Parts: sequence; structure tokens; C-alpha cells
Amino acid sequence: MADRHPGSNGRDRDVAVGDDTNATSSGGNGGISDPDEWLQLLSDRRRRYLLYCLRDDDVRKQGTLARRVAARLAHTSPEEVPERRSETVEASLVHVDIPMLADAGVVSYDRRTGTIRFDDLPDGLEHLLDACATLDESRGSGDLPGTSARDR
Repeated sequence: MADRHPGSNGRDRDVAVGDDTNATSSGGNGGISDPDEWLQLLSDRRRRYLLYCLRDDDVRKQGTLARRVAARLAHTSPEEVPERRSETVEASLVHVDIPMLADAGVVSYDRRTGTIRFDDLPDGLEHLLDACATLDESRGSGDLPGTSARDR
């Protein structure tokens, strides 16, 4: 038997009645600790690419990130991304992906300055992100023109 409880992403999730697991999935630092929610965060290619771009650089501007993410999605260099496509990706990042990652405690976002800061990841999420990066690179989307090791 299961009860419905709100997850940190605004969606309900099943929690078994009498189960010792916490109905909310917030970790001690305000982040998530549930592997199902980690997988949900990483299930979207755009969010993964955003995290790859942020991984080695602590702070980035949303416009720069949007252009790099758009380049990865299009398998091209950032310089070849049309402005309109970059703006579309930026809107999706600002209104969907960055808030989701911020709610999960993965990034910090300053709307006023458009700055995104990569926060410390729980070990499990870091390992999953590494595995995703390996899979994405093996699909041919890792070594793109105009990307560097710090973008992966």
C-alpha cells in the first residue's frame, strides 16, 4: 500500500506506508538524496549538458551557458549556433532547468546577474553524472567542435 507525497520537483511520488524512508527527499544541505530524483534530474539531455559545462567552472553567465548547451545539442561549435536558437535554449534553461537544479541544491542561481554557480554534488549524483558523460561521449556528443574538456 502506498500514499502520495509531494516530491521536491512538485510531482507526487509514492511512499510505502510504514516505510522508514523520508517522504521528502531533501538532504541535510537542502539538496536531494534520492537516487530516483537524481536520475530524473539527469534524464534531460539539456540539463546534463548544462551540468557538464558548469562542472569545471564555478561561475558562469546564463547566456554563455545557453550558447554552449545549444552547441552541444546541435553537435556544432558555439560560434555556429544561431542567435535565435541560443535564445530559445536560454529561455528553457532559465525557466525550467536552472530552477529545477537550484531546487535540488545542485546549482545556485542569481536572477539579477544571470550567474549560475555549480554547488557540491552528493557523491552518488557525481557518479551518475560521470556515467552519463561517458555514455553521452560514446554516442558521439562529447567531443564537439569548439568544446573543451571543461565543457564536458
